[in-house]
Amino acid sequence: MHIPKTGGTSIDFAISRHYPISKYYVDPVVTINVARIVADQNLDAVDFEACFSLRENILAYKMGKGIKYVTGHVPFRTDIWEAFHHQYLFTAILRDPIRRFISQYFYNKHKQAEYSKIDLDFSDYIASEAGARCGATYVRYFMGSSKPTNLFSAEAIQAAKNNLSKFSMIGFLEKLDLAVESFAKISELKLNVPHQNKNPKKNYQLSEQDMAKVRQICAPDIEIYDYAKHIFLEGKKESSSLVKI
Repeated sequence: MHIPKTGGTSIDFAISRHYPISKYYVDPVVTINVARIVADQNLDAVDFEACFSLRENILAYKMGKGIKYVTGHVPFRTDIWEAFHHQYLFTAILRDPIRRFISQYFYNKHKQAEYSKIDLDFSDYIASEAGARCGATYVRYFMGSSKPTNLFSAEAIQAAKNNLSKFSMIGFLEKLDLAVESFAKISELKLNVPHQNKNPKKNYQLSEQDMAKVRQICAPDIEIYDYAKHIFLEGKKESSSLVKI
């Protein structure tokens, strides 16, 4: 599960080299374009659940076909996990939510491609609805359903936390060596992780007022991130018998 701006592109590159034939990438741009066609409307962030639902269906289809490695910006869904967790390892990489939020903003602000490009300056972005949703990215990806919901609700946050324990491995960008080691233990694959998809803007200065707002916006993701560290870094999750196809 590739969550934006968590180092997932580099991890994906390292894993995919072990599956030169049987791999599939759920393309974010193509799925947005197809979702627009199917919905017969312009897809904006408010109804982005339609695109997520399409990606989930593609994921389930490819897993049903037995493709050995499937990756993409596809949220966790409980029914897919229940159907396939005996055949597949479910993995994801997390990053400090504040750093992830800032990195995603500047990446989308300064990139050349139009996909998810941001035109607002930082202060306007963190005051926008899109900025608020960005602070609950982990909630959206882990809560287990693509149905519209209040991402800041206690129910959505708790659902996301509950689903963390279903993953075979959660790694952390700040401790990438440990993530590579953990992945090797569950998959018997050694990863050589490059640095892909670098942020086009390397240096930035933000006011203390803006940073305080970012910390407030990212409160749901900070809660989930801290809970994930409690489970996967403090050894609270017991290892289980997993089958690699």
